[in-house]
Amino acid sequence: MREGKAPAIIRRKGAEGTLSLPFEEKIEILAFLATDKDDTTRNTAFYTLQTWKAEELTQVLSNPATALEVLDFASNHLITGRPEIADALLANIALPDDLREWVKTTTALEREASLVAPT
Repeated sequence: MREGKAPAIIRRKGAEGTLSLPFEEKIEILAFLATDKDDTTRNTAFYTLQTWKAEELTQVLSNPATALEVLDFASNHLITGRPEIADALLANIALPDDLREWVKTTTALEREASLVAPT
């Protein structure tokens, strides 16, 4: 899949999260496909990740064995409005310092904005 040689049906199923694989592998594939050059593949994978079960996402994102590309993608695209995702990333001892600071800053700004938002 990373070489871009997977058949279209496999890429589509990967973007939909319906490949017969453990959820950890599905999430890694989704993070990869969410940066795909094909708009449909990219958008489908991104939507699938955004709506993925929080319990499974947090389990993967807090795991030190999770690929850096997945942690990077989640830090930059999945934490807004999802504090449980940010918490899982921050709990991961393998999260690089620059991403850790980004997650902390982003969540702090989001918290501040929610405090001053009109109700």
